[in-house]
Amino acid sequence: MSVPAKRRVLLDTQVQGFSRYKYSCIDTSPLSKYVMQPFWDWFVALLPLWLAPNIMTFVGFLLELLNYFVLAYYDWDFQRLPGEPVDSEKIPRWVWLLCAFVHFLAHTLDGADGKQARRTGSSSPLGELFDHGLDSMAVWLMVTAVATPLGLGRNIWAVYLVVSGITMGFFFTHWEKYNTGVLFLPWSYDASQLLIVGVYLVTYWNGVVYWSTPFAADFPFAPLAAMSVLDVMERLTWVAILAQPLQSLYLVLTSGRPHRGHRFVTPLIPYALLFGGLTWWVQAQPELLEKHLRLVLLLMGLVFSNESCRLIVDQMSDHPHRIANVLVLGVPLAAASSVWCDVNAEALLYVFIGVATTTHVWYGWAVVRDLCDALKIRCFHIKVKKGAASRK
Repeated sequence: MSVPAKRRVLLDTQVQGFSRYKYSCIDTSPLSKYVMQPFWDWFVALLPLWLAPNIMTFVGFLLELLNYFVLAYYDWDFQRLPGEPVDSEKIPRWVWLLCAFVHFLAHTLDGADGKQARRTGSSSPLGELFDHGLDSMAVWLMVTAVATPLGLGRNIWAVYLVVSGITMGFFFTHWEKYNTGVLFLPWSYDASQLLIVGVYLVTYWNGVVYWSTPFAADFPFAPLAAMSVLDVMERLTWVAILAQPLQSLYLVLTSGRPHRGHRFVTPLIPYALLFGGLTWWVQAQPELLEKHLRLVLLLMGLVFSNESCRLIVDQMSDHPHRIANVLVLGVPLAAASSVWCDVNAEALLYVFIGVATTTHVWYGWAVVRDLCDALKIRCFHIKVKKGAASRK
């Protein structure tokens, strides 16, 4: 049964844009080309043809959610001390092995779902939208989770800024595609995923203490002698965070496509309101970060993901992006209410998280429903085309 127009989230012009959409992606990473892609080819050949690619995508997301909840259970306040021994009872050692395996499997499913779609002849705009939409959630879930083994909780602002910076990197990748029509996959993507697996494994073998232990005094490179592995990783992370918007800007300006002002500027405004408003709020009321760092990151992630999904929808449907996102506008409004009008900050945070969760889940469900209806397909069920298994 078709969805009545008045109940649809997607506009008619967006639905028409999806019908014209063609996927375009450039991946020049040697790690991807010579290691990950061959591995995913081998992996996907083991899967049954009836397995819908979107099931793989969704299971991969659930695995990232599992890691997040397991580590939130053991370390809700990011207070695990960097100096705790490897056999600390606070977080059992098996947790690190579980997280390493779960994250690697999640990354494998994320990399192989598109191959399964081509293998079964079931590729569609819905698959890409579903994949990238869940990626907008997974990006902050995985970064928040890995903050625990690295012991980033010793500096709450470091956790806040790193999660903010990496989510912004995700945004600039899709802002770039919104303006160029091509998704340029950064070389750092696969490397960062394997690095996260490595962090969990090293933590299993050496404990959290490893990341904060300074290099030996006789370390060959003197400037690093007083630094720890974590210090080096933090600096390299910030280099990558700052490089991404510069790379995206360069690719947009050199793409050869006309630079329409609204496409260039409009998507930047909601993100400025989100991160600017939230940073103002936690800076004016630092007790929010001190007592509720995980909840602040949860609110940031939910609003960020919702806005990212809306940008991805507009990018794939070639539709002008709209600034009026209630959740985004709610962030500076909540900050102003709390800072200037003495509204209870903690109560407001809890209510906002509830509203953001409900709104984002409903929006995601409604977009998938509308697109399934428009394309005459089902999200988690496919009809394998004859001879599809031989497709490359």
